[in-house]
Amino acid sequence: MSEQNGAEPHGWLNTVSLKTRVGEFEFKNGYPADDRAKRLRDLQTLNRATEVYFTQIMRMGETAWREGMRAFGSVTSAGKLTVVIVRR
Repeated sequence: MSEQNGAEPHGWLNTVSLKTRVGEFEFKNGYPADDRAKRLRDLQTLNRATEVYFTQIMRMGETAWREGMRAFGSVTSAGKLTVVIVRR
């Protein structure tokens, strides 16, 4: 394998230190060094949780709206929503 500008021609990480917006990560022989693997796993978990939150937020809002309408006194009859209006 020949190196070009200090990097492998296949573009994989070897032994490098990457500076990112969430910190600096060291890699040795293509694997995270020290506690970097745990930090990367924690970041991946956070990214997954954020993605799930954003994809489900509309459904959660709709569910909360329906529960609020039921608590207010609305009922569903034949697929149509009926809202009870209380006048004082």
